[in-house]
Amino acid sequence: MNQERLEHIRENNADTITWILGTKGRSKYMIKSYILDYGTKDFLLHHKSLELANEEHERIGVLKRIIKALDGEIETINFGDLDGGANL
Repeated sequence: MNQERLEHIRENNADTITWILGTKGRSKYMIKSYILDYGTKDFLLHHKSLELANEEHERIGVLKRIIKALDGEIETINFGDLDGGANL
């Protein structure tokens, strides 16, 4: 996958996730930066390594439960933002 396309997918994923979570300011920046650098799956699996408020970690946990209920385990989902992972 070309780098520009990968960055575009990650940007869209980051914008969608921060919108769903309702994050603002520093938290939004941290989440978006992490997704842009490492991808959506890595963010969902390792969000607790970020210095976010407990409430934000709880909201991410709710998002993960919704994703799991609809699509299965986070580890097995193709978010389309890893090199070689998107089939768009």
